[in-house]
Amino acid sequence: MKVGVIGGGIMGGAIAQVISLAGIPVIIKEINETFLEKSLEQIRSQFNYRVKKGKMPAEELPERLALISGSTSYADLAEVDLVIEAVPENLELKKEVLTALEQVVAPDVPLCSNTSSLSISELASCISKSSRVIGLHFFNPAQIMRLVEIIPGLQTSGETVLRVSKFARDIKKEPVVVKECAGFLVNRILTPYLNEAYYLFSEGYEVNEIDRWAKDFGFPMGPLELSDLIGLDTLLAALRVMYRYYGPRFKPASLLELMVNSGCLGNKNNNGFYQDKTPNPLLRNLLDSNLAPDREAAIDRLVLPMLNEAVIALQEGISTGPEIDYALCAGTGFPESKGGPLRYADSVGLDLVLRKLEAHAASNLRFWPAYLLRKMVAAGFLGVKSKTGFYQY
Repeated sequence: MKVGVIGGGIMGGAIAQVISLAGIPVIIKEINETFLEKSLEQIRSQFNYRVKKGKMPAEELPERLALISGSTSYADLAEVDLVIEAVPENLELKKEVLTALEQVVAPDVPLCSNTSSLSISELASCISKSSRVIGLHFFNPAQIMRLVEIIPGLQTSGETVLRVSKFARDIKKEPVVVKECAGFLVNRILTPYLNEAYYLFSEGYEVNEIDRWAKDFGFPMGPLELSDLIGLDTLLAALRVMYRYYGPRFKPASLLELMVNSGCLGNKNNNGFYQDKTPNPLLRNLLDSNLAPDREAAIDRLVLPMLNEAVIALQEGISTGPEIDYALCAGTGFPESKGGPLRYADSVGLDLVLRKLEAHAASNLRFWPAYLLRKMVAAGFLGVKSKTGFYQY
């Protein structure tokens, strides 16, 4: 088997590493020699770091590097068995890539997109054999995160789903097949949590408080730290897409709009919620008020939107309950000790979750409770306390 990766940036380079670590040859296609050499050098640096940290034997290094080649021509991808595009999140650019690939690769080769939010069905519409187009969404950093989302579009064949699922397992990833929707599964449930953190900060909560309380709950990283890592411009773009499809509960916080418009992009330019790992002092000028901190209320506001969106995703059949819980633990760091958002809601009590959402929804539509949650509470399905909720106890 041989795999093509289009785009050798942060994600494309990391995906190429993952593939080579599984012993599979991979070719990276870049737009010019400068970008290609930069990508290959970054991969060499990452492999040397693995050796230094004892994560890879030194004698294995030449073998892994030999599995990775590069090109600036689509023609060199003619013999690949699967392609993953990892170019920037631009619909027209991705369509151009797929159209170019259709001209050179064999008709049965799966064409995978690493998009985190764009419509797979719309991407597939640009080529003649659209049944082989599928979403294969890796999480950053791809070398570490074990989860991948597999997203069939309306046109995607069952054979393509099976082949790409097998490939994901072959490269030591754990795939979850997700029904197509804006943001797919993990980012759809993660972004309300991040967005609520921006609202909290704009109301007067401190950066360190918000992140510390999230970590106290069990997240490995606070929402503002994570936002800086992902990129505030990237998150704003994703929120805008989801706001378009889902409405008020995904309305981007004004603070995020202000920060991005002011050039605060996060770690990529050392100017986000943090600068040099300390809270950015310039952000104090953006605050609307000086709210007295309330730890319990803040944690509720961070976690409740995740629970609610998980219920809505289940209600829409985006994935199964166990897969939603697994994906959120593996893909976002939702505390495994709490079992994922649905199992955690069961443990808290669905009636209590509903009451808290209703209390917040009285003044803010972001918290409007899912229909399925109301229906379950009305039927007496309260979770652990009634021995029936999203799971049986």
